[in-house]
Amino acid sequence: MASRTHRESAERVSGCVTALLREQPFFGSLALRLPIRADGSRETLASDGREIRYAPDWVAETDAPLIETAIARVVLACALKHHTRRGDRDAERWQRASQLVTHGLLRDAGFTLPPDAEAWDGISVEQAYDRLPEPDGCGDDGNPSPRGGDAAGDAPSSCDPAGTGEIMDAGSGDDDGPSAQDIAAEEQAWDEAMHQAANLAKAEGRMPGTVEETVRGAHTSTLDWRTLLRRFMTDTAKRDYSWSVPNRRFIDTGLYLPSIRSEGMESLAVIIDTSGSLPVAVLAAFWAELREVVTEIRPERVVVLQVDAALQDAATYAPDDLPDEIVVKGRGGTDFRPGFAWLDEHDIRPGVCLYLTDMECSRYPEAEPDFPVIFVNYGDPPGDWNREPWGERIDIAR
Repeated sequence: MASRTHRESAERVSGCVTALLREQPFFGSLALRLPIRADGSRETLASDGREIRYAPDWVAETDAPLIETAIARVVLACALKHHTRRGDRDAERWQRASQLVTHGLLRDAGFTLPPDAEAWDGISVEQAYDRLPEPDGCGDDGNPSPRGGDAAGDAPSSCDPAGTGEIMDAGSGDDDGPSAQDIAAEEQAWDEAMHQAANLAKAEGRMPGTVEETVRGAHTSTLDWRTLLRRFMTDTAKRDYSWSVPNRRFIDTGLYLPSIRSEGMESLAVIIDTSGSLPVAVLAAFWAELREVVTEIRPERVVVLQVDAALQDAATYAPDDLPDEIVVKGRGGTDFRPGFAWLDEHDIRPGVCLYLTDMECSRYPEAEPDFPVIFVNYGDPPGDWNREPWGERIDIAR
């Protein structure tokens, strides 16, 4: 009977991940990167950022929409780094805080929450933790008490107060705990995974706006512009699901799920604001960084446009042929329209368009381009009058 429950639970979890891939691709693709295994020591479903563990009995007794919610919640919490930021804070109280700040995002994305699940909008997990009273529910010492099961001797304590999935500490199974270097690597891996998942979801028109804004804000402040540029460039490589080649990571656990295939980038467009307000030293630093990134990404061609108030120069290079230095042409005013107009006239649809500028302009094309645009901003963050109406923005700290 137990083996039948395990087999049926594995099939249900597989079906829930598949449903997420189709209906909520941001969450589904995050879940797809983690091994999934049965773990009877868990109350419901949990993740430590390295794998997803589920209690077979809970899965067997729970409706599929709530299982999908739990999977989505734990991978969202990992994307927000809740599994790396607890420190010495009380485990149960942190768990409740994590659930409170993710429930609203899941609700807005269309997930089913338990009827009594609370949500606190617009605050961080640390702020929610500070507002919560001292815990008294899971154990006499304030920490969650263990739940028995297949691995109860080795597993950390389990507590899921809302029934929407629990977040475990990163490296919770390590004897000495993770090092600071391990935590940094874990956070960087999730940062990369989150943006890849967001790009997949946006390509399908299924990226929840509140989730995109929250997750983007949680990560961009921790990375310098060079790291962000590399990440955005890497993420624009074409990625899609392949059902013809099963994902090897899940086969041993009885789950049949797709793999993610990647292809290279055909064209990269670079528009450089050569108006007089952008220092030549900044242009030189950007060009040097761009050459290194192009060497890593290796698009088939790089289209470089120099634009101030008008198009001043257009050149196309192979990835190994970018000049060592850029000879700046222009130094007049600023207009964001000519560069995009030139790409449109020449029917160029790049994998991504980088626009180096100080954002001192409000003249944008009327229609959003049908390719990703990243404004690499040397100036102050834009105000209401000049904020980008579409695309992403990387702010270079001065």
